[in-house]
Amino acid sequence: MQPRYRSLYHYYWLNDTLVAGHRLRRLEITPVDTQRAQALWQGVLYLTVDHQVVGAELSRTLRTLFGQEYQYIGLQLLPDRQGFWRLASEQLALEIHPPGLSPYRLCLHATYTYPPFDLNPTVLAHKQ
Repeated sequence: MQPRYRSLYHYYWLNDTLVAGHRLRRLEITPVDTQRAQALWQGVLYLTVDHQVVGAELSRTLRTLFGQEYQYIGLQLLPDRQGFWRLASEQLALEIHPPGLSPYRLCLHATYTYPPFDLNPTVLAHKQ
């Protein structure tokens, strides 16, 4: 998070969790100003013991010209055989509730697989 935005949030440590055998710390972030809370992202960040962000589940709700809008972002990184954290999956969701109409939903879920380094080092990832 950029330093200029850090003061806009409260931070709460949650219980740790295990992901792929690695202990991750969970940090809940919530907006300080409840009047602006809808425009700000809130959720949980997943951090390694050395405070590297390796996952996130964030959402926000907005009032727009099209009605009420709900946005969600989820990211997960997993370690490879060499111990480098790589993007494993991403989820994006957008739901719009226009006045007097049924809601519209757009969802994207992508998973990434990586070849072993010795097979083809020029291939970065395969997105499904």
